[in-house]
Amino acid sequence: GGALSTWLLPGQAAWAQEPANAAKEIRAERFVLVDEHGLSRALLSFSGQGEPGLALQDSAGNIRAWLTIVDGGPSLMLCDRAASIRAELGIVEGEPGLWLNDGNFQPRAGLNLQDGEPNLWFNDGEGNGRAEMWLQGGEPALILHDADGLAGTGLSVWRGEPRVLVLDDDGNPRGGISMPEGNPTFWLADAEGTDLMNLGLWDFGAGLAFFDVDGNVVWGAP
Repeated sequence: GGALSTWLLPGQAAWAQEPANAAKEIRAERFVLVDEHGLSRALLSFSGQGEPGLALQDSAGNIRAWLTIVDGGPSLMLCDRAASIRAELGIVEGEPGLWLNDGNFQPRAGLNLQDGEPNLWFNDGEGNGRAEMWLQGGEPALILHDADGLAGTGLSVWRGEPRVLVLDDDGNPRGGISMPEGNPTFWLADAEGTDLMNLGLWDFGAGLAFFDVDGNVVWGAP
C-alpha cells in the first residue's frame, strides 16, 4: 500500500523516488486508480470467473471499458453509461470477432472468421438472424431471412457462376436462377436438393424439363 501510494498521490511522481527505494515488484490481488477527488477511475482485479481484468471507469464510476479473458481468449468490451456491453472485440476458439449489441444486450451485428473465412451478419431486436454475408471456399454468398430467421432468399457464386436461391425453413434451396456454363436457368427442387424442373437457354435453344426424384427426365421440350 505504501509503495503504491507514491503512484497514486498527486505531487509524488514515482520517478522522483530514489533508485534505492524503488520497489522492483509489487504483488496484490486488486489495484485501484483514483483521481484527484478520490474517485475510482480504473481497476485491475480478478473477475468472478477468476480471470484478470482491467476496467476503465467514467467520472460517475460506471465501467466503460473492460479488458479480460473469456473462455481462454482475450476480450475487450465497451459499455454505455448504463454499464450495458455495446461492443465486444475478442478471439473465440482461435478466431477473431467483433460483436455489436443494442441497449438490451441483444447482438445486432457482427464480423468474425469461421474456419478462416470472413462472415458478416445482422440480427433484429428479437435476436433472429436476418442477413448474413460470407465467403466459403473463396466464393461469396448473401442470405436474407424472414422475421423468424428461417426461410429466405440467397445470392451466391458457385463454381464461378452466380446464383439466386429461394430457401425453405430448413435452409434448403428449393428454387432459383443460376448460370450453368453461362446459360440462364430457372429451376425448382425438392427438400432433398433434387432438381424437379428446369427451364433455361442452352446451345440448342430454350428448353423445359421435368424430373423424378431419381433425377430421370419424365418430360422435356427442347
